[in-house]
Amino acid sequence: MSPEQYQPEWVNGQVVSKGVRPCSDRWELIAEFLARYERPFTLLDLGANLGYFSLRATERFDCVAVAVEDAEVEGLADVLALNDNRRVIGLDQHVTLGWLERLAEVEHFDVVLALSFTHHLDAPYPDVIQILRRLADHVIVEPSTERGACGPPIVSPIPPGGTVLGHVTTHLDGVRPIIHLGSDQRVVHQTVPYMGAPSFTECDARITSSWAQKRVFFPKKNEERDWVPGINLMTYLTSGGFHPSRRKLTKEADYEVGHGDVRPWNYVLGETLTLIDGHDARNEPDDDKAAHAGTVAAIRWDTDPKEMLARFGQPVA
Repeated sequence: MSPEQYQPEWVNGQVVSKGVRPCSDRWELIAEFLARYERPFTLLDLGANLGYFSLRATERFDCVAVAVEDAEVEGLADVLALNDNRRVIGLDQHVTLGWLERLAEVEHFDVVLALSFTHHLDAPYPDVIQILRRLADHVIVEPSTERGACGPPIVSPIPPGGTVLGHVTTHLDGVRPIIHLGSDQRVVHQTVPYMGAPSFTECDARITSSWAQKRVFFPKKNEERDWVPGINLMTYLTSGGFHPSRRKLTKEADYEVGHGDVRPWNYVLGETLTLIDGHDARNEPDDDKAAHAGTVAAIRWDTDPKEMLARFGQPVA
């Protein structure tokens, strides 16, 4: 953990050590917003630090949180290890605008938290806001407005369409707005199936979401189902996934005989590891047991996406 602890250390429902940054007031604003959901949802916590908001969200609501951190990832890993919380997914990932764009192609989140985060990206504030809005139905952002913050202060912090949920004090003796951007109902078309997928891989998914329901429809298969909260296993494998541990995931990677397409990209990592998209009449008969063994191997070892695809007989561009 860094010499200056930024967030409080939250362990099993309580603060065990304080940080320099006030977080409880931010959490109350966020919790009031998240309480609108009448269904399970997925939260992306960018620059998660010690995972304070991810942990509190998953303890209070029916949700999965994806905590992304780089600089303080060792501290985040320590805190996640202390918590008995399977709903938080930890990614050790240096966030760039390019990575966010790739993530937006393959994942759809309900809420993105970007608290004291946007000024750490080497990109104009409007560009960052644009990609965050692609990632999720709702974005909650805390922009830097003080001269003492990293990077130049954001002079016009409220983007078009943004509403202020409240104002919070900072450890720099400043005051920042907590801003919401989003819509109550949304339809998203997803054409890239997973991280590392060849450009010619087919995907046609239509995601519809509201406060009460989230469904995905595949026109080519004429199939519709509830959305499974979490992220594609390939996102975890190619973006520095470390929590839950890979050893734990190898034990959770179950399969069913007759599925026909047991591949890493057909698992959703959420509160459990869920196998999806099976029994497709368009697929050739498959050896499910052998494919499952390959999936377990892919989880166990760090594997280049192209090498992983080749192992499963998938053509690589």
